[in-house]
Amino acid sequence: MSTEEAFVQLGLSRYEVEAYMALLNAGSSDAKALASSTRVPFSKIYSTLKSLTSVGLVKVSRTRPQIYYPMSPDEAVAHLRRRATEKQEKLLKGIVDELMPLYNQTRVSERAEIEIIHDIDVATRRVLNVVKEAKAGVRAIIPDVPGAQFEQLTFLVEGLSRVGINLKILTTVENLKLLTPRGFFAEMKVLAGSPIGLLISDLREVFAVYLDDGRFYALFTQSDFLVNLAIILFERLWNLAEEPATL
Repeated sequence: MSTEEAFVQLGLSRYEVEAYMALLNAGSSDAKALASSTRVPFSKIYSTLKSLTSVGLVKVSRTRPQIYYPMSPDEAVAHLRRRATEKQEKLLKGIVDELMPLYNQTRVSERAEIEIIHDIDVATRRVLNVVKEAKAGVRAIIPDVPGAQFEQLTFLVEGLSRVGINLKILTTVENLKLLTPRGFFAEMKVLAGSPIGLLISDLREVFAVYLDDGRFYALFTQSDFLVNLAIILFERLWNLAEEPATL
């Protein structure tokens, strides 16, 4: 079964599927250009995009004209999964496997500058992908996170240390006790407990997480301004943090 048919089986119209797929290829578009590049009639394009926005597959700017951006396939599937039956789970997995490579190769300048994620599983997968793709260095603030996500992240960091990626980690005393026995190389300092997590990869992309009373928010960006802001914040916290030897 094709990805397009899988979307239809999950309840999307063929116009919605075509518009979303076109946005994945383009990175972003206004309604007029999208109607011109697809078989969606101009009379239907706004209602189609409104429907895609309402189900969480598309994000719209506040500019004039409005610009539409595709949400990543993994987050789109997370929105669809909330209303999916057990029978549809295989379709959802197939969509992510098929479309994530397409989404990842879209030029950054053609995506929304800031991507907001509310699903912790989607955020975890995105963090793992960002860390896997790091080439030069990773700076991270690791807050207290659920055990499964912490384990996935630490195994990945351990692997990176073995291939020569420069690692600087700020974390809590409790997390440090779990990280230290791993034996991987990283510069580590102790930070007081914080609900905010931060990951800076290769000084070019930032992933930030906020945890508070069960609420979860994640932000992903490659905006030069926000990346530089995150670097400044990290370096100031790093300079204020304690060395592990002082514990």
